[in-house]
Amino acid sequence: IDCTATGGSVTATGNSCWALGGVCGAPYSAPEITNCQAENVTITASGINNRLIGGLVGFTGTYGEDDPTSVTGCTVTSTTITVSASTTCVGGLVGGSNTGSTQTIPSAFTIDSCSTSGTINGGSESVGSIAGYAYDSTVEDCTSTMTWDGGVLEQVGLTEPSLMEPMSIESGLMDSDNEELNPAESGSGEPDSMRSVNVDDLAA
Repeated sequence: IDCTATGGSVTATGNSCWALGGVCGAPYSAPEITNCQAENVTITASGINNRLIGGLVGFTGTYGEDDPTSVTGCTVTSTTITVSASTTCVGGLVGGSNTGSTQTIPSAFTIDSCSTSGTINGGSESVGSIAGYAYDSTVEDCTSTMTWDGGVLEQVGLTEPSLMEPMSIESGLMDSDNEELNPAESGSGEPDSMRSVNVDDLAA
């Protein structure tokens, strides 16, 4: 509640990075995010297959259908988000919903009376001026002048369940059998050696 970030930058240079935000990356299962602001913040994720990048928060939401995270009265002003072409779930305010280590249904949130301005450069699917991916979530009474690659941008990028494969909040990506992927098994041990998740593949 009442959090503010003014100026500064958030930068990720690796691959398969997730949950970057101007104020917070992943307020996991937070009951509310109220009257928070990000102004003149620069967010950059230059690697491939990144996801859940937001002007305020990268990912949020709860897994209880009756009690979604409430995002109310928040603003993102004059903020620049620059990501690679393969990045998904990019939002001017919230990057989006996410699955978890034991949850196969993405988290849910409500966004009300929020506003954004600035630019989003790059990204592929699920890009929105308020929320990138909003599964079973709502966006109401919000305004935005944010642009995407210089063009007009919808407030919500994607709402339908083209479900991303479960990700462990603590440990990293999970495979389709909910088994944790071990980067050491691939040889390099680097994040970009882990299996990436692409919305295009899941929607096919």
